[in-house]
Amino acid sequence: MEMEPYQLEDEVLQAGQEALTTGKPTEVLMTYLEKYQQNLLVTGTAEAFPSFQAQRGLLINAMRKKYADGYGFHQTLNKAEVNVAKFWELLLSLDFVSNEIKLVNNIGYDDRPIAAGIYRAYKLPYAEFVVMSGELQKLIAPTEKSHPQPDAVSVSLAEVFLRGNTVYARYENKQYAIQNLREGGTYHKLMEFLLAPTNLDIDITIDEVQAIEGLASIKSFSEPLRHCGFNEALKKVFFPTRKKDRIRFSPNVILTPEQLDALKRQSEKFASRSRV
Repeated sequence: MEMEPYQLEDEVLQAGQEALTTGKPTEVLMTYLEKYQQNLLVTGTAEAFPSFQAQRGLLINAMRKKYADGYGFHQTLNKAEVNVAKFWELLLSLDFVSNEIKLVNNIGYDDRPIAAGIYRAYKLPYAEFVVMSGELQKLIAPTEKSHPQPDAVSVSLAEVFLRGNTVYARYENKQYAIQNLREGGTYHKLMEFLLAPTNLDIDITIDEVQAIEGLASIKSFSEPLRHCGFNEALKKVFFPTRKKDRIRFSPNVILTPEQLDALKRQSEKFASRSRV
């Protein structure tokens, strides 16, 4: 193959987002990503970027840290955490070329404020993905004796979303309603706040919640989450970290059969109450 210049960051992101939306990368994108993995891309200047192999190694290190923190093989990482030169090329090629990961259609720039009213002066790429390759899983969790292997052909994620006043979880193209909320009420505002960062995994403290207009009355998370439709089983699914004063919300997760049954039961319970 002939050498080819690196594309602009935004162009690579757009091509990747389109590929994830359609389910198929274009031939142009595939050729570009193949060249990236073969170290056949050039800057056109005296600057040179580390090889694909070196950048993949940095990603594996970041994956190991994320895994050790309890996120398993379903992770969200940003460029700062990975510390690589070509974030989009790396992640997209690992999906479309070598099939080592499966990207969730949730990639872009993290535009959340780093503090109240304070925003980054630079773009911070992030990507959500599931590690698919058994060999890569062993590199990330080398001491793991047994771990359920994700389906290498198709990954279905349960996605929490709010439509009008109703909280839903979508799974395999079926929507499960789990709770109705009073529009403009405390719990409705809480769900709007949780889902505001474009379906990203987020860590939230009770102080951050209380700073939102209309949410000052929330003193802990357990009961408000229950009022939003998350019983104890669903809290474990969508809120992997649950403390009195902080939570981690994961609005896109892989479900085990038992967790899917819990979701169905909650939806059926909600439907029976609505009929009364």
